[in-house]
Amino acid sequence: MISIDPKLQAGTWFTHPDEKTLQFKIRPTSIYSIKKAPGEVLDITLPDVVDMYLYCLMDWKGVGGPDDEELKCNEETKLTFLNQQDQYIAFIITKAGEMKKDIAEAQEVKNSLKSQPGETQKKDKPVATIA
Repeated sequence: MISIDPKLQAGTWFTHPDEKTLQFKIRPTSIYSIKKAPGEVLDITLPDVVDMYLYCLMDWKGVGGPDDEELKCNEETKLTFLNQQDQYIAFIITKAGEMKKDIAEAQEVKNSLKSQPGETQKKDKPVATIA
């Protein structure tokens, strides 16, 4: 059975280290990890980064308009924030990536605990034997 952790969908609040009044509610990136061969380059385009930012940023505190009223975190205001305050985007994307990495590592630990020493596991039979 595959279990889904509802806490991940709820997101986690992070305070920006340089701007203590600025907080972001972030969920893990939905981007799959791709294992590259040594020397292989994986290019990420600007639309990929924007899509990831829009997906991962769920809410914020400390972001306001010219009237100092708190702005709602929706796609339109996220894009405005992206265009005017792009120095914070790396923080959001990095945190989302770290969360995804932590989830993957926890899953690996969970999977390794399932196959304890001494357990019998089905072994594949060789397809052909070379004499």
